[in-house]
Amino acid sequence: MTATRLRTCGAALAVAWRHDVDDWPRAAAWSPDGRSLAVLGAAGRLWLLDARTGDERTHVDAHGGGVTLAWSATRGVLATGGEDGLVRLWSTTLAPLATLDPAAVVPPPAHDDARRADAAGHAPRSRARPWIEALTWSRDGRRLAVAAGRHVVVWDEHDAPLFVSPAQPSTIAALCWHPKLAQVTAAGYNGARSYVIEGTASAGRTEWKGSFLSVAWSPDGRNLAAGMQEGAVHIWQPGRPDLQMSGYPSKVRAIAWDVDGKRLATGGGDVVSVWKFVGDGPAGTRPQLLEGHALGVSALAFRHSGLVLASGGEEGITCLFDLTRATTEPIASALGIGEVSTVAWDPAGAHVASTHASGLVVSYVRPLR
Repeated sequence: MTATRLRTCGAALAVAWRHDVDDWPRAAAWSPDGRSLAVLGAAGRLWLLDARTGDERTHVDAHGGGVTLAWSATRGVLATGGEDGLVRLWSTTLAPLATLDPAAVVPPPAHDDARRADAAGHAPRSRARPWIEALTWSRDGRRLAVAAGRHVVVWDEHDAPLFVSPAQPSTIAALCWHPKLAQVTAAGYNGARSYVIEGTASAGRTEWKGSFLSVAWSPDGRNLAAGMQEGAVHIWQPGRPDLQMSGYPSKVRAIAWDVDGKRLATGGGDVVSVWKFVGDGPAGTRPQLLEGHALGVSALAFRHSGLVLASGGEEGITCLFDLTRATTEPIASALGIGEVSTVAWDPAGAHVASTHASGLVVSYVRPLR
């Protein structure tokens, strides 16, 4: 890789602030009120940064190895998951609220039938806790779904276990809630399954085959997209035939829907492919191709309104694309240090945060035009 390949395109992204957390930030997310950015490091430390200045407000040692985090949109609660197999809940000031242990409610291997989670059925102390690979809050912020090894565990608004899935054939890699239904979808290397949660049990499930790394419902609930290990994107459209877009140079880790569910951005190489879901599309159509990265696309996020897309690459470049413009290049970009692990828009859509493997966290200002 030469220096010329790492030249950025478009205007230079304006920097609001920079902060170094001295660890690989594996996950980051803005608080719902937009006042803070939470960052979880690979070693397990959790930082809370001031959204305006980037200064550290506080930090805690959350896990024996950090993996993932997510804010509840309505409860003002931050959930984190770690290599220690635990889920911890925090206030907006990182005061500890609760510790959730999936191993305490997941049935032993000999009893892998789906059942209602019951605190009386504790797992033996000798059982190893699987990593928390993914966690996600329901749209109303009341229920928390957690991927613990081969199981999905759902907790209710009282932090009580509500549902435990049967064991999937392999470790669950990704989770997402349906935007309109009480339905959670889990994806892994041997397929994807969707569970409808009604009351205290699963009302049904749907299964699909494939090796999936990422999964996301469109905001309108009409399409479910999954990035695949095999260099493809699979689309399920209830009531219509499945679609599969193949031919990507590498595995598809990053996918993102726009706010209306009309466009799906996908990685799977050094080019961002954007598929339009309009009319009969994307069947029989070609994607819009966006260039600006020298290595693979590692992170994608649409702004909460409009058609501005942020992307991050393995080479450390962060790009902003305006999909209303007839150009393949970004409107602005910047080069950081190390692979981009997260790009995240603040609630107002005025700033986008980019985290890098070097420990660098940057807040960029969105160009007005």
